[in-house]
Amino acid sequence: MNQPYFLANNLVLDFINSEYGTSDEYHDYLSDDESTVAWLKSAGCLPTDYSEVPLGISEKAKKLRTVSREMIDSAISAVEYDPVFLNNLLDRGKPAEYIEWDNTSNNFKRIKQRKNNNIESLLEPIGNSLATLLCSEEIRSIRQCEAHDCTLVFLDKTKSHRRRWCSMSLCGNRKKVAAFRSRKQQSD
Repeated sequence: MNQPYFLANNLVLDFINSEYGTSDEYHDYLSDDESTVAWLKSAGCLPTDYSEVPLGISEKAKKLRTVSREMIDSAISAVEYDPVFLNNLLDRGKPAEYIEWDNTSNNFKRIKQRKNNNIESLLEPIGNSLATLLCSEEIRSIRQCEAHDCTLVFLDKTKSHRRRWCSMSLCGNRKKVAAFRSRKQQSD
């Protein structure tokens, strides 16, 4: 399987994009517990040398992915949604916080780190990203790629908020070339 796409400008949207395509072109980077941990490493949620693979993390991650889609759709369409799954994940996965002295800056700094390696702690960065997105103005800038055969979503951070493609290299250039060929055939 190819490397996962990280082009959404947002962790939870990249997480949603861990499943994309249709029929023969369908890909799911959370297909089993090992691939789910590999995706979390690729996304920077876990250190690259992390070696534990919790049993059932794929199932819980897929549930979080579904809930993420539903909650984003709910926020965009202003339809009530019960956040119990996300709240439980955030509560059970809450990182430990403490302060320590930083000799480099000669000042205190706040440290956050995973409490343990339970599934909720491993998925908490994604849950936190979802909660942050849901409660921000950026929720209005979520877009679906305009390519008819693309299922990827992204956060449009352009000044004009007119981004159309998940990526120029994936869909944008392909569509521009197709439009050019169509115009050329019409003029011939």
